[in-house]
Amino acid sequence: MQKKRAWLICSFMIISVSMVSGKSLPNAGLAAGVGLPKIPLTHFRMPVSLTGKGFLDWQWHSRFGSHMDIGALTTFSLGTTDGRNGKLRFDLIWTTLNLTYRLRGDFRNTSHLVMGGGMYFLSQKFDDDTDSRKTPGLDIGLTNLRQGRGIAMYWGLRWHLLFNPDPKPQVAILTFGLLL
Repeated sequence: MQKKRAWLICSFMIISVSMVSGKSLPNAGLAAGVGLPKIPLTHFRMPVSLTGKGFLDWQWHSRFGSHMDIGALTTFSLGTTDGRNGKLRFDLIWTTLNLTYRLRGDFRNTSHLVMGGGMYFLSQKFDDDTDSRKTPGLDIGLTNLRQGRGIAMYWGLRWHLLFNPDPKPQVAILTFGLLL
């Protein structure tokens, strides 16, 4: 309960600072893409994962801002390497709050380094071994917001590290989307 309270207070403070600073209005968007979970490749081939997310992005300082997202990833197995009928499932739902640092750009095109953390709900199954849990985690990556004539686009490359279970699950995600 205290973690939820701390998370809400931190979110409220970042939103308040961004609104009071008057640097910019929040950008909201939707994105979809592909993910690559780190799984035991001795038994399974490289999996195909699809991901989707909604996000809010605030630039509350000339260099610093905030990025909050809620996303989901589901993995489809391409089969096993040894011919056994192994089953693979790796599903992830997350909400993260990140600090952004503006690397370069102008009013219409900005790139950011993104670093933060959040809560993840992981459900994984390798053959008959099933594990479902809620765990904290970290994420780091690059994002780009591009506002053109009539359309505003987003792309992001992120790496997520979950703290539990051992060995610690990791996922690299590439997403493309639109600002609303």
